[in-house]
Amino acid sequence: MKTLLILALSLVPQAAPADPASAAWNAASALKSKADYAGAAAAFERFHTQFADSPRALEALVEAGVCWFSDGRAKLEAHRVTAGARASFELSLARLDKVTAEHKDAPLSSRAQYMKGSVRLFMGELEAARANYAAVLDTYSLDRSYVGKALERHSAVQRHLLRPREALSEMQRWVKEFGEPADTLAAVNKQIVLTRKLEQPAPTYQAEHWIQGEPAPLELCSGQVVALYFFASWCPNCPKETPYLVDLERRYSPRGFKLIGVTNNNKGQTREAMASYLAENKLGFTVMMDSGQAAQAYGATSIPFVALIDTEGRLRWADNPSGLCDWTVEALLEGRVKVK
Repeated sequence: MKTLLILALSLVPQAAPADPASAAWNAASALKSKADYAGAAAAFERFHTQFADSPRALEALVEAGVCWFSDGRAKLEAHRVTAGARASFELSLARLDKVTAEHKDAPLSSRAQYMKGSVRLFMGELEAARANYAAVLDTYSLDRSYVGKALERHSAVQRHLLRPREALSEMQRWVKEFGEPADTLAAVNKQIVLTRKLEQPAPTYQAEHWIQGEPAPLELCSGQVVALYFFASWCPNCPKETPYLVDLERRYSPRGFKLIGVTNNNKGQTREAMASYLAENKLGFTVMMDSGQAAQAYGATSIPFVALIDTEGRLRWADNPSGLCDWTVEALLEGRVKVK
């Protein structure tokens, strides 16, 4: 009986041993899916070294760069680049630079070049970011998957650099040549509307209530860079961005930066509710309330939203504050980029 059992077991098909390369790739991908970006980056780097002959070896190097980029983003504090974030960003660039330098003609190089632009953008190095996105357009013009993304990002950097006319032209090109996916198309069309308002006199606003701080109508803010911050007590994403705006005021108010919160009575928000919200969250910046007229005038169709007004009263930048760069604020404070 025992002999028959052994014989029967020997005839049962046995699972093939797992391919070591596939197992290593899956393990690295699992770490990435768990947002363990540093661990995933190290795992992809090991894959690149241990399985150098694998068809996915170069992809592993790109993935390592992407993971170090995500690790750097996770280490940002109020959008500012900490020492830890900078270290991770530099590790990302080292991996991506290796791909674009040594494998320029490989299909994955366009993705690596695009990611280099994104790393530089989050580091606040706008000209370098613009150059990296432009390199995708120049070098990998046949790769539609990344040319479209690079064109859209390049236009965003142009807005950060206070070049709205160039940005508008590139967004219109993107709509004509790409126009998808649908959510990106909607975002680009919204930006086209906003960008057409730039470099024009900023709309005036009339507060129904100054909930906090001294009244600050636009005509009394001449000579200052004004940031109108559209937010609300009920907004789920505003708490993520408010600390950055507060930090901007802390750092730049001595140089003429004025933060003005703008809210309204949408969704039943009252003057008393906003006052309580400000006190509870220890927010001390100036806040006005109206019935939504300012939001309509500035195109703040969703919040949080920031509009930057230069020292001469012109609207120069408008978008979600998650995309705002210190460079843009400093350029306005220093008068580096004039309206042509």
